[in-house]
Amino acid sequence: MTSPFGGGDHDAGVYATSPPPEARREFRATAMGYRDLWQRGGMHVRGAPLNPWTTLTLLGLLGAAGCGAATVVQTAADASPSDAPPRDVAPDSGGCPVPAAPGDAEAPSVLDLAVAEQLSQCALMSDGTVRCRGRNLFGQLGLGRGDTDIHEPTTVPCLVEVEQVVSGLSASTCTRHRDGTVRCWGTNELGLAGVGHDADERCNTFRCRPTPTLVRGLTDVVFLAGSRRTNCAVRRDGSVWCWGSSALATSSDSPTPRLVPGYRDVVALWPRGEGFVVRFRDGHYEANVFGRMIDIPSDATLDGAAGTNHLCYRLPDGTVRCLGTNANGKVGNGSSAWPGDVTEAVDPGLRGVRSVVTGSYHSCAILADGTVSCWGSNVLGALGFTTTQTCAGIGSTSECATRPGVVPGVDHVAQLFLGVWGTCALRLDRSVWCWGGLSPTRSMVPAPVDW
Repeated sequence: MTSPFGGGDHDAGVYATSPPPEARREFRATAMGYRDLWQRGGMHVRGAPLNPWTTLTLLGLLGAAGCGAATVVQTAADASPSDAPPRDVAPDSGGCPVPAAPGDAEAPSVLDLAVAEQLSQCALMSDGTVRCRGRNLFGQLGLGRGDTDIHEPTTVPCLVEVEQVVSGLSASTCTRHRDGTVRCWGTNELGLAGVGHDADERCNTFRCRPTPTLVRGLTDVVFLAGSRRTNCAVRRDGSVWCWGSSALATSSDSPTPRLVPGYRDVVALWPRGEGFVVRFRDGHYEANVFGRMIDIPSDATLDGAAGTNHLCYRLPDGTVRCLGTNANGKVGNGSSAWPGDVTEAVDPGLRGVRSVVTGSYHSCAILADGTVSCWGSNVLGALGFTTTQTCAGIGSTSECATRPGVVPGVDHVAQLFLGVWGTCALRLDRSVWCWGGLSPTRSMVPAPVDW
């Protein structure tokens, strides 16, 4: 399917100007089915019929659409605007919403990780907040500046009710929230923030958005994906909206979300190099490898991001199939070559596989017993075990394993997350173990990491 990056009007969503300080208040209203709910103090909220039993929190309506924004709250009872702080905004938070107090004293645990960017990582916590750590050259930690690296996990301000966090390979991070909205931060050189360039800041001479910024006009989002040059969102109606540079055979760049024509009934998509693997509601996949479409069985499962020019998927019988560029031995067929493309899916020989995930230069699988096996490049210890093979790589040779090997010292694994040259495992007890380039201490074997 050829899918040029076409136009299309943005859905009606949130529009705002900067009202005077006295107009920055909480609005509460009973609303069901109004196209124009409020027009007061220069603020306009428009959209589809509203559910009066849902609290709608709109961040970023003032100024740069980040911290310090006003909050509009929809409730089931009529009320007048109040001068008191909104109920979900802390008095000393600068207008930022704060997470609801937990029902117990337990500290939040990790639910998901965004680690593709390698030099910085972010974690989605069980209380709906996000924590980030690492390099901050492009403001990719979301802390409002792009000058200081932070090696301890730090909560990103102004993010609540987050349900998904994604990052590509370009120091850009986006979150999907319970209300179907999206916020992005980090580099905006390619328009990856999705908000245009008018209010860009400079992070070490680069255009950036160092604070989470609401992607306006993008609503009802159910799935996010980020690749090297593009971010994309799947909306509840199955449409795909992308921003950034060249994805899904796009014909032009766009610094704001644009509808991708020809894609309907999509449920998910995963990055694969410069593009994406797309899954449709009827179960079939679309994937472009080597400039041609390839077939992925409709009963196959992709459990994580597709790699850089290679991908692996799991079949119902617990086996794995891989294909694509075989530099560093990452296809797992016992050989490596560069250039060298494996055009027919091969079986790396694993059985009882519960999940398989691919990174840029290596691949890993979780087996039925909760252990992990990896193969491909072992640069920086990405595989978690010692290797003796040398593989042809992109531009140079590297240590590698051309067949899956067991990663010692980690078990009861629930999820895997692969970066460029590193791996993290989320265990059933919600502890995080990392090795290689994703380990803060550069451990060559699995070691616990605090979040």
